[in-house]
Formats: sequence, structure tokens, C-alpha cells
Amino acid sequence: MSDKSQLEWRERQAVISKQPSGSMPMPVWASLGLTPTEVTQDVVDLMALYIVLDRAWRKPFSIKSNFARNTAFHVAMTASEGLITIKIDEDFFGNRW
Repeated sequence: MSDKSQLEWRERQAVISKQPSGSMPMPVWASLGLTPTEVTQDVVDLMALYIVLDRAWRKPFSIKSNFARNTAFHVAMTASEGLITIKIDEDFFGNRW
């Protein structure tokens, strides 16, 4: 790392350390040369898949629940990929993901 880039890095760290909390306002991030992450449909879909997986793990939902209906596409996608299932035993299926 060159001296110039090291100096720039130290200056940025000084600005960050002077902030009262870890979540700085957007103008501070922009002044450091950082740009916000663009939220695309891909990001939204990935977050929806994560939410379905997390909900199925922490609080299993019924196959006919409002949550399953509202997120039907993402529930179907995770089930198709084998990430969630209602299969309990070789010949026995439940009604919760």
C-alpha cells in the first residue's frame, strides 16, 4: 500500500471513528467516496428467500397459512430446490414447512 493510499485510509477511519454510532448518515458515507447499494429485484428476491427459510426454521408455517399464500412464489422456489419440505418420514407428510 502506498503512502498516499495509507494516508487516505487513515483519514477515512478518523471520520468513521468520530461518528456517534455505527450507522452513519448517507452524506458521511458519500463524503468517504462510498456509494449506496442499488436495490434491484434480484436483491429483493434473495431477501424474500432468506425470510422464507428463516421463518420455516424458526416458526414453521402451515401450507395453507397467509404467510404461505403471500409468499407462494418464494415458498415454491425453496421447496423445489429441496431447502424446505413437509416430508416427515418415508411415507408420512405433515402440513407445516
